[in-house]
Amino acid sequence: MIRFPFDFRDGDGMVAKRFVVLGHARGTCICAKTTSNVDRHYSDPSIMAGAVFYEPGDVNCFEVPTAVEPGNVFAIPHFDLVRYDLNPA
Repeated sequence: MIRFPFDFRDGDGMVAKRFVVLGHARGTCICAKTTSNVDRHYSDPSIMAGAVFYEPGDVNCFEVPTAVEPGNVFAIPHFDLVRYDLNPA
């Protein structure tokens, strides 16, 4: 689990989000984005399919109900993670 500012190119710029690290490939960290907007999962079975849910206290990472969607995966260059680690501001 990492928390990292990421630009989703939606006009909001860099936003710190939590990601579950799935693995590493070709100089990138393969990550699935987490979301605490779980209401839509409960109302739409197609969104719920394949998602992994965590309730607060299930793991030490989440304070609110959280979903991890395997279809919401990003390849984040290792260089970006190192650069942020060295200068988190």
